[in-house]
Amino acid sequence: MLTFSSIMRVTALGAIVVVSQITAFGQQQIPRYSPQKPTVSPYVNLLRNEFGGVPNYYSLVRPQLDQQATNNRVATTSKSQSIAVRRLEEVASGVTARPTGSGATFRSYSHYYPRFQGR
Repeated sequence: MLTFSSIMRVTALGAIVVVSQITAFGQQQIPRYSPQKPTVSPYVNLLRNEFGGVPNYYSLVRPQLDQQATNNRVATTSKSQSIAVRRLEEVASGVTARPTGSGATFRSYSHYYPRFQGR
């Protein structure tokens, strides 16, 4: 039979488990280290002893260099586009649109029946 003390122990244990799984709001997440440039040269792949039909330069080194160049171009383009978007947002935030047209009315047929405008 369950006693009050055994129920309290189970409840306390459950609360500890739940609290330990929740991260505190005050804790900051530490960013992971991600180097801007590769830490190892792609030319190290020239030393690999793989017997294939294509030399290591054309099968390993050259594609890696091409990919790095493509990544750099995409990063540069992305940065310039984000700067352009920020500038447009700054310009758009200061501009207020002037009202256009005239007020709308419900069931107004004055443009179809100009004779009844005065009534």
